[in-house]
Amino acid sequence: MQAGSTNNTLIGNNATYSSFGLGIQVENAPYNDLISNIADSNFNDGIQVVGSLETELMSNFARGSLSSNGIYVTGSDDTEIINNSAGANQLNGIYVLSSARPVLDENYLAQNFGTAGMYISDCADPLITDNIANFNTNGIYVDPSPNPVLINNTAFGNSNHGIYIFNSTNATLTANNATSNMANGIYLEDSGDSTLTSNTANTNYYGIYIDPSRTACSLTTPPTAT
Repeated sequence: MQAGSTNNTLIGNNATYSSFGLGIQVENAPYNDLISNIADSNFNDGIQVVGSLETELMSNFARGSLSSNGIYVTGSDDTEIINNSAGANQLNGIYVLSSARPVLDENYLAQNFGTAGMYISDCADPLITDNIANFNTNGIYVDPSPNPVLINNTAFGNSNHGIYIFNSTNATLTANNATSNMANGIYLEDSGDSTLTSNTANTNYYGIYIDPSRTACSLTTPPTAT
């Protein structure tokens, strides 16, 4: 299924078992809404959005990609990704690349086998709130993306880090829970001028780890880290 024009709404479609292709693709088509669609067990991305600004993805189910991501968004500024479920994908649950000001809220990411349940790369000013990223490689992974804001996310039982912020200056992490991950609960590397407030990071290898040689950060309202 492919949408190639503006102001379309795709609601309640089922795109499953595409042997060599995508479930749903939106390409060079701004202002589209994808709501309550199912993209299950496709060979490539379940849902792919390319070069399509102000796309809204809400309450979609993108599971079991055999070689790629549940939801992949690239070159699409001001996209909103809200209340989607993306699990058991070969790469990432949700992968957002080179898309300024993405909003990711209340998504559920579990048992994805690539970089992370949620992977945000080269995206200025991402807003990441109220997501659950459990039992992935990394829960939430943000790299070169300045000014990321992460509020009230949960990252539990991931095989590497719960929340990993790399080379992303001026990060704000508030009231996140990164517990029982195999490596660090919250890990900041090369991410200066960042502020961590009231986060919980218990029962990890390190609770909160800030790369001591290259990162200047502020911890306020002491978090819990054991």
